[in-house]
Order: sequence, then structure tokens, then C-alpha cells
Amino acid sequence: MTRATRAILPPFGWLKSTSRQDHRKEVGEAMPPRNMPLSMFPKDANFKHSDMSYFIQLADLIVYAASMKIRSERGTLAAKRVGRGHHQIYDSLPKSVINLKATRKRNDGIASI
Repeated sequence: MTRATRAILPPFGWLKSTSRQDHRKEVGEAMPPRNMPLSMFPKDANFKHSDMSYFIQLADLIVYAASMKIRSERGTLAAKRVGRGHHQIYDSLPKSVINLKATRKRNDGIASI
């Protein structure tokens, strides 16, 4: 450690406690920690294939349905997919599970990036 970095960094004595309980005692927090479920998040933050998680499979299906609807509106959807009704999958999703306020440009909850 050089003289310049010693002047910038505080002495290590200021870091007395490392545990969360000790920090709460020092700060005076009275609320105990709670275990709250994270039901709207993926199981972990690592990239994974769809076959490893039902959550990812469902997200892939919804993205596919939205893209088929947009391609149909633009007129770029293949006739084979139109014949199979792929452009109607997104419209068959219940409106109660779609965030319809995601964008003001569209009223179906599809937000373009």
C-alpha cells in the first residue's frame, strides 16, 4: 500500500461489526428480518435452457405468441403460421394475467423495446 492510498482509505478500525444483527444493534433497527417469497422472479439469475424450468418455458411461450401477433399485424407472418392460428395465441391469454398498462402505445400489453 502506498502513502497516497493510506491517506485516502480510513483505518480498518472503523469496521467493527460484520454481521447483520450487530449492524441492527448499532443502527437501532427493531424490525426482524422476514422471509418473503419471490414468486415473480426466476429461480436463479443464471442463463439456462427452457427445458430446465417451467417458468422459462412459459415466458418463452408468451414472447413467441406476442411476436406472432406483431408479425401478423405487420403482414410478415408466413401463411403456414396464419393457417395454424399462431397469430391468435396471444389474444387467447386471459387479460387478468397480462399487464395492460405496460405501454400507452398499445392496449394489449405488448411493449416494444
